[in-house]
Amino acid sequence: MDYQATAHKVLDMLKHADGNDPSRGHLTMNNWEWPTGVALYGIYKTYQQYGDKAILDYLIGWYDDMLSREEQPHRNVNTVAPVLTLTCLYDETRNPAYLPVIESWASWVLEEMPRTEYGGLQHCTVWNKHYQQLWCDTLFMVCLFLAKAGVVLDRPQWIDEAEYQFLIHIRYLQDKITGLFCHGWTFDRRHNFAEARWARGNAWFTAAAIELEDITRRDNAAMRMILSAWKDQVLALWKYQRVNGLFTTLIDVEETYCETSATAAIAYGVLKGVRMGLLTDERYVDMGRLAAKAVLDQIDETGAVQGVSGHGPHPAALQGHYRHPHCLWAGADLPDAHRDDAEHGQPGRLRGHPRWLSWKGICTLIFTGCFCALSRASCTAAYLPPWRTAAIFQAAAHAAACGCSSASATWAATA
Repeated sequence: MDYQATAHKVLDMLKHADGNDPSRGHLTMNNWEWPTGVALYGIYKTYQQYGDKAILDYLIGWYDDMLSREEQPHRNVNTVAPVLTLTCLYDETRNPAYLPVIESWASWVLEEMPRTEYGGLQHCTVWNKHYQQLWCDTLFMVCLFLAKAGVVLDRPQWIDEAEYQFLIHIRYLQDKITGLFCHGWTFDRRHNFAEARWARGNAWFTAAAIELEDITRRDNAAMRMILSAWKDQVLALWKYQRVNGLFTTLIDVEETYCETSATAAIAYGVLKGVRMGLLTDERYVDMGRLAAKAVLDQIDETGAVQGVSGHGPHPAALQGHYRHPHCLWAGADLPDAHRDDAEHGQPGRLRGHPRWLSWKGICTLIFTGCFCALSRASCTAAYLPPWRTAAIFQAAAHAAACGCSSASATWAATA
């Protein structure tokens, strides 16, 4: 497979998607939300991999357009995600127009974002404040930005806060017996909801923890604890990988369907860990390769990735994970299991609203990341051949942005 060609096919699809295709109404980069934010990061990783100025110009143009708009985005955990790539661009270009935007978002996270007990970042979204709840997703959406901005702007206290958020999420979400992560925790009722070991929730941590290490390069007590938790989780994931390379949407429930986007993010984290010398056992090389191949096999001729689930159910809605993967388009009704569980004080959300499609971005970063890890391999050649990981990251980026499985492919490619 020509990974670079795959990456560019995915990127071209993203660039030209306008959301008007009735079969893919969710495929658009014309919004400031987490799926697009993940896709943007995947696209930036692809630029880093290949040095293609056209990709850099696309990213600069995207932010110039968004930042010039009169109506600015609602601030919540998910809308922080696009600021990560903006921070990367500032580091690259030193465009002074980006600096106040970065500082404003960081100030909001540190001073105004709702908090749980013990100062955790509450997973507040545009629809629901999720009172006193911690979710795995927050680590990728918010904390990577905070850490990157802390490095770029020389604000070590921001990095400290990002590390603290990882630690408090580990404390309340990671199962001490299995090493896997529950999707969420509520301080209000003091439990992990249905205790679902949701694959994509686990994948957020797998990818985010190794990305935090790569961004900060800190050797302190906090990072040693975070990486210890990450290694425990990776070992658990190795035990549950299916023979086809994929992971089921509930990691430890084999009756649930195999899901591509989580597999892509896990492949990204594992392969990057191998490349960085943090995973030295050959079984992790085999695990990452098998997962990356499984993701690549899910990419169709248009660059879309198949087998990706829609918006994840609320952590309390366990049965929602048994449904088959699907790609919804704007206006489609969501199954009941995707509504918040009223029993846990979560009001049902509106159906058919495009915001429900925000899950679209995850695959992008995953696909791109895996391939980056492979092609820039600093590990031994015997472990990793010179694959073009950027293609996967791009595929993931595409999937993320298009709201379908294509994003997964891009992520895996850029590890």
